[in-house]
Amino acid sequence: MLVALARAEVVRDPAVLRREERGEELYQAVRGVRVEDCAHVAPLVRELAGSGDAVLEGEAVRLAGEGLRARVLDAGFARDTLTGLLASASGAVVGAALAALAEPWAVVPPLPPERFAGLFGPATADAALTAAVAHGHGESLWRAAVDPGQPPRVRRRALALYGETARRGDVPAVLRLAGEDPLLLAGPAVECLRAMHRRGHFVTGPDVPAVLGLALADHTVPARTVATVLFTARHDVLRLSADGAPDDPTWPRRLDLLVALDEQGVGGLPVAAEIARLLPLASAPAPFLRALRALRDPGTEDAVLAALPHAPAAALDALEAVGGERTVRVLGAALGLDACAPADGDRLAAHAVPEPGRVERALRAHRGRALELVWLLATDPGVRRELLVRMDAAALPTRVAADLGGPDERELALLAAHVDPGRPVAALTRLAEHAGPGLLPVLADLLLRIAGEAASAWEPDGAEPVPDEEPRVAPEAVAALCRLGRRLHARGRIRPVCLLDVGDAEAAGHALVADLALGLLDRPGLMDGERAVLLRLLLDLPDAPHRTIRRRVHPLLRHPDRHVRKHVVALLARAPGGDGVEAVSATLLALTGPDRDPQTVRRTLGALGDAGARWASDAIAACLDHPQMNVRKTAARALATAGTARAVPRLLDRLGRDDNPGLRDLLLDALRALLGDTFPATVTAAADHAADARVRDRLLAAPPGTRRPTRTRPTSRAWRRTAGTRTPPCASPNVRRPPPGSARPARTSPTGSHSPPHRNGRGARSSACCRTGSAPGPVRHRNAECSPGTPRCSSTASPRRRARRGTGSSRSWRTPRTARPSVPKSSKPYGRWRRKVSVGGPPCRCSGGPAPSSSAPTSTVNSPPPPRRPPRRRPRRRCYARRSGSAAPTPGRPGTPNSPPPRGVCGSWPRTGNGERPSVRATCSPRSPTSTPTPHRTYGARSSTG
Repeated sequence: MLVALARAEVVRDPAVLRREERGEELYQAVRGVRVEDCAHVAPLVRELAGSGDAVLEGEAVRLAGEGLRARVLDAGFARDTLTGLLASASGAVVGAALAALAEPWAVVPPLPPERFAGLFGPATADAALTAAVAHGHGESLWRAAVDPGQPPRVRRRALALYGETARRGDVPAVLRLAGEDPLLLAGPAVECLRAMHRRGHFVTGPDVPAVLGLALADHTVPARTVATVLFTARHDVLRLSADGAPDDPTWPRRLDLLVALDEQGVGGLPVAAEIARLLPLASAPAPFLRALRALRDPGTEDAVLAALPHAPAAALDALEAVGGERTVRVLGAALGLDACAPADGDRLAAHAVPEPGRVERALRAHRGRALELVWLLATDPGVRRELLVRMDAAALPTRVAADLGGPDERELALLAAHVDPGRPVAALTRLAEHAGPGLLPVLADLLLRIAGEAASAWEPDGAEPVPDEEPRVAPEAVAALCRLGRRLHARGRIRPVCLLDVGDAEAAGHALVADLALGLLDRPGLMDGERAVLLRLLLDLPDAPHRTIRRRVHPLLRHPDRHVRKHVVALLARAPGGDGVEAVSATLLALTGPDRDPQTVRRTLGALGDAGARWASDAIAACLDHPQMNVRKTAARALATAGTARAVPRLLDRLGRDDNPGLRDLLLDALRALLGDTFPATVTAAADHAADARVRDRLLAAPPGTRRPTRTRPTSRAWRRTAGTRTPPCASPNVRRPPPGSARPARTSPTGSHSPPHRNGRGARSSACCRTGSAPGPVRHRNAECSPGTPRCSSTASPRRRARRGTGSSRSWRTPRTARPSVPKSSKPYGRWRRKVSVGGPPCRCSGGPAPSSSAPTSTVNSPPPPRRPPRRRPRRRCYARRSGSAAPTPGRPGTPNSPPPRGVCGSWPRTGNGERPSVRATCSPRSPTSTPTPHRTYGARSSTG
């Protein structure tokens, strides 16, 4: 009870905090305070922040954040309060304030770097480093990294985060600092260089020795990260890595770096040849053989065969990836196969290969493995027949047993000779159902023909119309090739080499198709359209090996055709974890320049956004100023997933300068994704600091709730809009309204059919009156309590009119006028505000039409809501009356002097120019083709001549 009273007192008057005694009772009272319960949030936060008590200061941080998200506190006030709490004596309060100041809403504008001085202590170091990065203060990070008095953990993290703000000229200083203590700072230094590389600040040739020294000193640094950092100086890396003594113990690490460098997808870099040259000089050839297996270069087969007597197990592993016909001949001769014995003048004798005796002695412990390899690599039927004779059926190798029973190669050759080149899809499907590794070249040619036909259909000057979708290979052809890959994997085949290390059958099928497509992309003389179709084929293979694809398609990033470039960018972005995009960030960032074609820039931005490349936030945000609108929209869309706090100022700047609705929606989505609940407060604060009135108006018009809603028309006569429906002011509070976003019931006529749309484009109002007990649904008319047969809703009619209805006046409609004929369309008087007349009873002025009978069916089919239009006054009704010079009675009414004169179509009485009733009877009837109507404007029961 005392806690509740104290809480109520604090909420009522925050100044009582100065007089209250500090204790658990006060702490519990303040902890229970919520923003929605406070009438004066800002004074309460100010009192809590200036109390000097750690518990109350922590509650000030909490209430400042809650008030900002509830749009009760201004962003400037919240930031000033949190900045003042940085001087608190409590480390927990300072850490909480720094964590709040590191959020995107607090970085506009950035805090001065002096605010972070002295905050890198053990209790607040992590929060201070994060806040310094968010505000872009790299000098504070550098001072923490070079300070030997700081804890090692703080120095490592400060150096790693320094890469988010460092530039190219800071690389030598970073390397010198890491060289002082490589075991402590080598990893953070490489992370710093990696962050700089992603932002476009690259390592050059003079820096390569220092980076290699760090990588060789600390083996915990991933070799792939080092290769990514050294990508721009790859030739220097290859030269320095290969320049080592044969007995250098760092060769395994050097070889890992060279393999990772080759995976970057560079052309013209002879990594495999250089390793093969060093293999005979190595005292321990096993690491070199493992590197050659990973590189899978067939040109290194002779070097591996030469190392077979020295490291037979590692050599056999490497021969699985690089072996071919020479491997079959050497291993078959060592196993004593007559079909593999070299003849006089054979090509085998011209090469320096080990003697068969030495090979035979080396393979004694690996005879079964060598026999299996000869079976899998042999293409000569004679070699396989001799192996079948010599092998023991009780001890067959596993992969040999799985490969038995394959199709006859001679039958397959005959089948391939009778394909129809005019139907490449059918021919490929038929061959793939029975093919083996020997028919892969024929299948590749058919695949290229299919790609060419698909590309020719995309040409604008072709005979057939250009399809709407991009060209791609026929799905049945891709499915047939995938089935072939699964069958080869089930048989244990290792050729093509893409099947060597696949995980499952599905991945084997995709790997085979990708290998065929990549082989075709390497062919010279390929058309640009064919390249685009083949790259699109690779995009449709989700389980294809991404590293192999990245290495093979990376050179096409600079291809002149824009369709080729966009598919390459999409392939690089599809790598798991965004590793492909990060590895080629140097090239991708160059593709976002203003001199590039818009389609390539858009695809690059989309790839960065899909990969969540937050390190490219600055480059993406720079594209918000691109001259092409579609590029600016793509950049705004990418910032929603790849943006950081540094992109918020650019987004706000573009939001205040652009009026394009589509771009503004994307900018708002990006700001909401980055700012979260603080979005309205941040935009409002930016509008307060804007100097231009137009910029301020654009910013204030962006978030909902930043402007005070204005009343556009009187509530007594206006239709209120709530959740897409119109609710009358006189509606009962018990009437059920639809939830926001729900569909509205269809508008129906008294007969149950859908009413036609209104003449002015808006949906016609339902003729069914909104009385109690009608069909269920939201309130659709001005009165929810109308009853059948009443000319006006009783709750909205004036007392004079309610009294007049019961007096028998000529203006009172006691019985429904069901005999009124409907007006044919051809005879309707044209006029914008003419009232509609239909059968079904007297007009109900709350709905604009006759009231339906109680038995009229009501449709419950949902219909879309009418388009919203700006508010306007209700139009005046016009009466088209025809005056006659005689006192002829109106048809259908008694022609007696006491009979009431006829009403017009709108139910009003025609009058003369001076406001009096005419001395003769006037007929107001629907216009006929021969009549000349005279319009009259009416206000309820009174009218004047128009």
